[in-house]
This record gives sequence, C-alpha cells and structure tokens, in this order.
Amino acid sequence: MTYFAAISSCLKHYFNFSGRAPRSEYCYWSLTVLLINILLGSGPIFTGKSSASLIVTPIPLLGLFWLLTVLPNLSVMVRRLHDVGKSGWWWMASAVPFINFYLLYLLFFKRGTDGPNTYGDDPIGANMRTPSELLSTRDPAQTVTPFTDEELARLLPQRGSVEPEAGNIPRPLRVSGQAATGFGRRGVGDNPGFRGFQTTQQRLARR
Repeated sequence: MTYFAAISSCLKHYFNFSGRAPRSEYCYWSLTVLLINILLGSGPIFTGKSSASLIVTPIPLLGLFWLLTVLPNLSVMVRRLHDVGKSGWWWMASAVPFINFYLLYLLFFKRGTDGPNTYGDDPIGANMRTPSELLSTRDPAQTVTPFTDEELARLLPQRGSVEPEAGNIPRPLRVSGQAATGFGRRGVGDNPGFRGFQTTQQRLARR
C-alpha cells in the first residue's frame, strides 16, 4: 500500500474497528503522527525562539492533535492486530512491561495472515483469485489470437516463406528401407522428426 493510500484508508476508517489493516497502512500512519507531534512540539526550538512562553504555546495544539488522532490511532491498531489474527483487545498490552515489546513486533514486523481469517478478507490480496476461479470466470468467447504469416516470418527468419514452394515440400527420409518417423536415427512414433524435414534438392545434393 502506498503512503497516500494508507493515510486515506486510516481517515476513511476513522470509527471502524472491524476488518483488517495491512502492515504498511499502520506503519505509514504511525510515522506521520509521530512526525507531526515532533514538529508541533519542537517548532520553537527549530526556529531559535525557545523562550518559555513560546514552548508552552504549542501544548494546546498538541492536545488538540492528540484528540483528533486518538480514534484513528486506536482503530488502525485494532485492525492491524486483526490482520495478524489477534484480538483487538491486545492493544491493552501496551501498558504491560515486556509484553509491550511483543505488541510492537506484532504491529510493525509480523506479516499479516495470507488470505481470509476470522476478522475479514486479506486487505492486500482481497482482489486476487485462484487459477480455478480465473478459469471458471473466463469468457468462453475469448480465444488466443494465432500468429500471422508476417509475425512468423519475423520470429523465424530461417524458415523463409511460411508457405512451402512447389516441388520443395518436405518428405520423410527412408533409413534402411524404413521411413524416419521421429527424432532419433529411425525415429519414434508418427512424427517425421528432424531427419524427415529435408527437401528433395537437399537429398539429391548429398548423393
């Protein structure tokens, strides 16, 4: 999922605590929220105006931003936990020492469940279909377009013209009184093989 698609998905599912969110969606959203918090809190320091009054000024902005993002933060966390097959209540583990490291692993590093799970379809592969599904939905009217004579001549220039010339039609070659019918010396089956594709002029030139 791209960056803008991830941010758009988080805003779209602002109040949605069901379904699944891929790892990229959670990471992009968390990184964006973190950067905005840093910019709001450190703006006076970056501008060189670090007096006490200017540092206190962004606090209301930080509080407002936190209120605006608390629901989408929780929503995307719950949906990300659903993506790895965990209950959304696992978010409460963030307050438990040591277990919160495992929660971070689930959120940022663990790959989501392939295919549907208890909490919904795969957010990445939801539109992917199996080969059997593709065959069942294929339009019978769709056929493979064969090569034209010009395309064959371009792909196989050594063959020259696609249509054989008169008197130059390949004939099976006889070996020890038997027709060569395959790819070996005598051949196997009914395929004339490589030895069978010799013109009359080529056989006469070898005598």
